[in-house]
Amino acid sequence: MVRERKQITGQGGSDFLTALEATVDPSTDAELIRQYEQELTLWAVERVRSEFRESSWRAFWETEVVGRSIAEVAKELGVSVGSASMSRSRIFARIRAVIEEVLDEE
Repeated sequence: MVRERKQITGQGGSDFLTALEATVDPSTDAELIRQYEQELTLWAVERVRSEFRESSWRAFWETEVVGRSIAEVAKELGVSVGSASMSRSRIFARIRAVIEEVLDEE
């Protein structure tokens, strides 16, 4: 016995689009955009991590993600505040560059 597949046809037309647009909450769009940006940032962070020494990465992570002071982290790592700050800035710049590359491709 041969089964026939049901063909699914799209529902559409301008009436359908108008009804759909009326049900979309603008705050949902903002939330989706925020979520996309967060996921893109996390992806970029993971992508560039291997490009930096562990001490540089820790300076970035501890100050930006964990929220510790740069002076405290620099002391813990045995580097100057300027060195820790420079590492953090280089990593930020690299993350931004990776994100820009992706956005330019879209």
